[in-house]
Amino acid sequence: DDRITVKSISVNQDRIDVTYLTRADGEPMNAKPSIPVHDRFDYNWPSFDCMKVSNVNERRACENPQLSSLDKKVAKAYWGLMNDASSDRAKAALKEEQRNWIRARQSCWAESCLENSYNDRLKELNAHRKGEMH
Repeated sequence: DDRITVKSISVNQDRIDVTYLTRADGEPMNAKPSIPVHDRFDYNWPSFDCMKVSNVNERRACENPQLSSLDKKVAKAYWGLMNDASSDRAKAALKEEQRNWIRARQSCWAESCLENSYNDRLKELNAHRKGEMH
């Protein structure tokens, strides 16, 4: 049997680390693979570590493939803008805007509200990309 069991996953801004693996026979493996962040957006989980969720909305994004996909899109758009920001001031403004959106998103209790929140944020980030917002 070639199956392995992942015991721990750590998701950071620049990589995903799989920190402990076991073979199907229960024997530990010494492998500690690391996946670059750009590959992270191709997997079926949100942009954050589902093993460290801190609220019900993060848990919903981990459990719902639609929300997970939207979360990845928002994160990818946000980090793209952060990487392309022309100044520390622009980065700080974008970071504060993202924090405000995350706080506002916490008022959602229904998955439809979360989905709308993600879609609205994605539109805002895309407007930034096109230079329609300042």
